[in-house]
Amino acid sequence: MHLDAVSSKTLLMKRLIRSAVPIVIAMLLSLSTDGRERQTWDSQPYKYEVRLGWGMPSDTPVPLFISNPIYSTDGTLSSIYSPKRGTLYSTGGISAEFGLNFRKWFTLAFQTSFSGVWNDILSSDGLEVTGRARGVVFNIAPQLRLNWVKRPVFRMYTSAGVGMTVVSCGARTSVESSFQFIPIGMAIGGDVFFFAEAGGGVENNFLGYHIGFGYRF
Repeated sequence: MHLDAVSSKTLLMKRLIRSAVPIVIAMLLSLSTDGRERQTWDSQPYKYEVRLGWGMPSDTPVPLFISNPIYSTDGTLSSIYSPKRGTLYSTGGISAEFGLNFRKWFTLAFQTSFSGVWNDILSSDGLEVTGRARGVVFNIAPQLRLNWVKRPVFRMYTSAGVGMTVVSCGARTSVESSFQFIPIGMAIGGDVFFFAEAGGGVENNFLGYHIGFGYRF
């Protein structure tokens, strides 16, 4: 998937997230009374869950690839005769998650995600592929999930997480703090379920949609 096109969507996504905050707050305030009943860890029908998913790529690795010293930008002549950067692609974010369902309305999850990124290195005239630059993006972050619809086979929720992202391209590595916010997510199914989320954040592997399957036990 093209990453260059993703950059232009980042500002729009941030605006959508900001506009969703008042709606999410209103939903959380309207939690049903059964969500406020006294519960214990032992009373939960599903104490654990695991998830595997895929998310639309973010533009997190773009700055590191653009600043790669192989693409010279320190002068007119060097820029003309230096290699050119091809379109930047990504696998999208591949995620794995383990969650603890402390209450019907609250889940603490530990999520890791990985994506591969690459682009072709072109000759100075842009007509010949002379090599390929590759990189990886790795993120790890705890997630706090509030379930505001809690049916046996259908849940809707909001989640947020803060963690760390490592971006590596050749000999260049960047380590950044990350933030992820999912205004709206849903899970459909019992022991085995499908989930879909919409959201984004800063310095992470996802921007837009995140989908996958999970198992509760």
